Amino acid sequence: MIRHLFYSLRYTKPSQLFALVQFKLIKPKPDLSPAPEVCDFTSLKKIWQKPVEKFQVLIGPVQFRFLNEEHEIHLSQSWNDPASKKLWLYNLHYFDDLNAIDSRKRTEWHHELIHRWILENPPPSGNGWEPYPLSLRIVNWIKWGLAGNRITEEMRQSLAVQTRYLMKRLEYHLPGNHLLKNGVALIFSGAFFEGAEPKKWLEQGMRIVSTEIQDQILPDGGHFERSPMYHSIVLEDLLDCVNILSSQGLQKEYSDQILELKKTAEKMLEFLSDILNPDGSIPLFNDSAYHVSAEPGELFSYADRLGIKYHQSAEGCPVMVKKDFGLYILKSKRIRLTLDCGAIGPDYLPGHAHCDTLSYELWINGQPLVVDTGTFEYSGLRRRIDRSTLSHNTVMIDRAEQHEIWKEHRVARRGYPLSPSIKEEKGKITFEGGHDGFCRLSGKPVHWRSVSLEESETLEIKDDVTGQGRHLIESFVHFHPDVELNLEKDGKGTLSLKGEKTFFEMWNFDSYQIEESFFCPEFGLKIPNKRIRMIKEGKLPLDIGVRFKG
Repeated sequence: MIRHLFYSLRYTKPSQLFALVQFKLIKPKPDLSPAPEVCDFTSLKKIWQKPVEKFQVLIGPVQFRFLNEEHEIHLSQSWNDPASKKLWLYNLHYFDDLNAIDSRKRTEWHHELIHRWILENPPPSGNGWEPYPLSLRIVNWIKWGLAGNRITEEMRQSLAVQTRYLMKRLEYHLPGNHLLKNGVALIFSGAFFEGAEPKKWLEQGMRIVSTEIQDQILPDGGHFERSPMYHSIVLEDLLDCVNILSSQGLQKEYSDQILELKKTAEKMLEFLSDILNPDGSIPLFNDSAYHVSAEPGELFSYADRLGIKYHQSAEGCPVMVKKDFGLYILKSKRIRLTLDCGAIGPDYLPGHAHCDTLSYELWINGQPLVVDTGTFEYSGLRRRIDRSTLSHNTVMIDRAEQHEIWKEHRVARRGYPLSPSIKEEKGKITFEGGHDGFCRLSGKPVHWRSVSLEESETLEIKDDVTGQGRHLIESFVHFHPDVELNLEKDGKGTLSLKGEKTFFEMWNFDSYQIEESFFCPEFGLKIPNKRIRMIKEGKLPLDIGVRFKG
């Protein structure tokens, strides 16, 4: 534990540590003074564009469904029930349902829940007053008001108190999507209210967002935490900022900032469009799950309503490279492989990293064949499993992890990509790359992976481990739950999926095992599936591989 903490702290910025100490030691008091007036936006409300609609999570007057779990909020203490998971309680305090599908049918429920939240969550106690849920709730309440719902005096006063408290609790110790969320909330409150105080909120929010998008958005348009889910979340934040600033008559005053937001959103939209799976879903690398961020189609439609255009790569392009993010996509008529050979995230913020370097997702004939395990939860034993090397389609050496992932969101020693490249010639696409995550082991082993995709619809994935000494090599392939495996002892056979058969072959292994596992495409959802563990032991260098014939 001490060693892990040491290696984690060595990557942390001094400014983060200073901000963390401040955040822990300074407990500000809430400012309960009267709220500023709300801007007169009645003449501008037609400019406000309908934002992304969330999935319905309020399924009864006091019944919520988050993370595939249902609970009722009957009592005041239910908002902070210690028996519920922290992430479930966070979702409860977001108030996403205010802007969800068919939300107008639940307006009475929403009014009552807002009233209850104000009465039963006095500042600054409980989960709802932590900066992240505080930020999301501020934005959701204001969106709800801009959609034509009545903002009561009680609600207006609470919004002001929440925003003032957020101003004193900005998450500079967690630069990344958390701090960006804080900035977005300040922009919304600053644009929604009028007067000198809201002006300060707006200016602070603009400073945070402008600074953070410079740091967080990579040159290829991807988000620097390397999670497609968080990429989508941040993209929606930027679109929301364009929407609120434009609809509140602030186009002239903040024209440069709005232009910067639009250009950044264009890059992020192009990135998202290029990496989507054949069914329009996101890859599940790092902390990613379905139905947490907005659906990609909703984001594209939202951008269109805001007049934000973006360039899409050619439909039949056989190769796509997102080098800064670390995604390499190889395509043929029937096969699509997306491979991760990027950093696990910024060194000072690796909280959403998994041991998935050189892992891949494989689709054949528009169907998912080889899958990423996904993310079941943000705390508990299952999280450790989901983040581990054996839960990804990659190689493990001597039962060690690629990266020393520990606790829920920490990483000690970590590896880095080595020389990733991709080329296309004579009807064949080839990727090559490696990582040095195992160099801390004796003999300094290095995992190299080469992938070739031929016009004949043959995909070959070859793993080479170089270094010194004798080592145990294990390579994993995780299959979609609908895939049926029909394999012989020699490692050859077929994979059946919805009537389609794919030839599959393993080679140069000592032995292999078919194991029971789980596919976790959503938080709180585990679907039984199968994985193959191929085993090779001996003196380095060693190689092992698999072949798919589509």
